[in-house]
Amino acid sequence: MSEKTDQGVAEVQHGTLDVAVASRKAIVVATDSRRSGRDGARTDDTKKLFLLPGDRVVAIAGLVDASLPNFPEITAQIPALLEQAIGRCGHLDMFFWEDPPPPADYPEEFHHHWGADPYIWLSAIVGPIQTVFNIAATYSTVDLSRATMDAIVAGYRQSGEVKLVRSRLQPLESTPRGGRRFIGVARHHQRVAPVDGFAATTIGACNLANALLFEAVPVDFIPELSSYPGIEAF
Repeated sequence: MSEKTDQGVAEVQHGTLDVAVASRKAIVVATDSRRSGRDGARTDDTKKLFLLPGDRVVAIAGLVDASLPNFPEITAQIPALLEQAIGRCGHLDMFFWEDPPPPADYPEEFHHHWGADPYIWLSAIVGPIQTVFNIAATYSTVDLSRATMDAIVAGYRQSGEVKLVRSRLQPLESTPRGGRRFIGVARHHQRVAPVDGFAATTIGACNLANALLFEAVPVDFIPELSSYPGIEAF
């Protein structure tokens, strides 16, 4: 999508759907390559699946691209940034991937911080995202409602246990004590608990996938069914 707005950020593009299904024997992570925007424009040229050290993968959905109308050289191309970051520091989270306990002398009041933000390669792309949105915010209010990036990290621990983690980068606006507004990026990580060695999760436009995987059809999804010709025909 390319739309000129008065919000500073001229181009915001999004990925749509990722699904991960894992058992003790195999992990399947499926993505599309589509970018889609509010105006309905779509392209199928976006990389959303990346290899990580340790025979792991990461898939992304949500924000994939943000740039400025008057400064085309200032842009946050998420797939390219992520690939660079993984190449530089993708191996640095392997220690925490095994979920080690904190050291015996680690202060108890800090235990909840231990391993809470382990993916250095994901944190590495926060700077460019903040830069684009903060420059845009100097001109006018920035709409952050579509600025979230989600990810699924999938692999096995050395014990052979399946591990799926849902991660999120969420741009948020705040006004520090100085009074100047600032857009930071919060990071959240949530482990998907396996049941009998099986785990599954989805991100993006995933109502249909969730209905099929988890046999749960949310009420607000019923009106969407008419947009799926195959289901209507069935």
